[in-house]
Amino acid sequence: MKNICKKIILISVFLNIFCILDCGINSGVVYAAPNSINETMSKEEIMKKYYELKKDNQELIEKYDKLNGKWSSKKDNIDNRLDKIEIYGKSILVILGISIFQVIKDIKNKIKSVVENEVNNKVPMVVENEISNKVPKEVSEQVSKKTKEEIEYIERTAQECKREQTLMEEKNIIVISKNKEEEKLLEDSNLLNQFEKVKMAIIDNKINNLAEYDVILFNDIRGNLENEEMNKIIDGNIDNKKNAVYFYFTRNYKRTFKSNKSNNTNFAKSNSTFVGNLIDLMKYQDDVLKNKKSNNESIGCCEDTVMKILIKHQGEEFFQKRGQAFTYEIKGKYIVPSTTNYNIPISDIVKGLKKGVVTTTTQLQELRGPSYIYAFINDARFKMCCEKDGE
Repeated sequence: MKNICKKIILISVFLNIFCILDCGINSGVVYAAPNSINETMSKEEIMKKYYELKKDNQELIEKYDKLNGKWSSKKDNIDNRLDKIEIYGKSILVILGISIFQVIKDIKNKIKSVVENEVNNKVPMVVENEISNKVPKEVSEQVSKKTKEEIEYIERTAQECKREQTLMEEKNIIVISKNKEEEKLLEDSNLLNQFEKVKMAIIDNKINNLAEYDVILFNDIRGNLENEEMNKIIDGNIDNKKNAVYFYFTRNYKRTFKSNKSNNTNFAKSNSTFVGNLIDLMKYQDDVLKNKKSNNESIGCCEDTVMKILIKHQGEEFFQKRGQAFTYEIKGKYIVPSTTNYNIPISDIVKGLKKGVVTTTTQLQELRGPSYIYAFINDARFKMCCEKDGE
């Protein structure tokens, strides 16, 4: 092909020379011959040269046509082979399609496995190193301390839940109602479904073996029980079982019960507070009455514990020494009773609770709101914070 191209180029050069010479002869002008030779050519010599070049050109055209034909034949042959390869290739892919798919799937799974291993093994290490390098040591220590506190809190909460479950399963409860109608109202409320050992009784009937029960529950839903009736049962049971506790339940918000054994008595005036207050009473029975804990700090009489109790019973009624009912609202480190507009520091409530049993408000005169603090000290909801040894 290179030779053919060279010949074609030579032919083109000669044709150009011929045209130039021809124009020069016709115009009567004689041009210098190529190669700067000062000779002139006759017209016959030029024509002879022309025909020679024409003959050579024809030979070149014939050779080109011959080569072109051979190439076309080879090209067709190659195209046919490519078509066959394509057909065979598609057939093989169809046959091996499942295998190829499986291979691809295996490759993907392998890649996923490698990536997961890298992420699980290296990423946490990299993150930890980055945190160690960029987070100040003080912040890291605070985070570690806070995490430890949270874990301890969760563990204590889990233990407390387990303890409450045990109390509901093991405590013997007798429920004393005015009549069958009020007894059925309590049963239909499902409030006692969580407690395993419950027995029902009517107050007018003779009730034997009260000493067998841990909790004596007065069911006064409609407020028909008399204080004298309930206190008679309490007074008659004190000598038999000093550790017994009493629970008063009513839905009549105007109804109050003044127990002769107020230290061992708790109450609820709504379904929402029934279970929680009853369990608190059971805890008080075990922590204070049975174990006779004398150290208030060991019982948990600190500001955090008192705050938790205040939060839990916020909105519930408490009673001052003369029977005046009140509720309270927590505002920061203070509470605001519903019957006054001044604040009582929670720290003063803690101080009062640590005094233990208080019989008069004059014993609390150095504290702000002595009559309200007196109500907390003498309420079973705060008993685990203020029971003194031997009292």
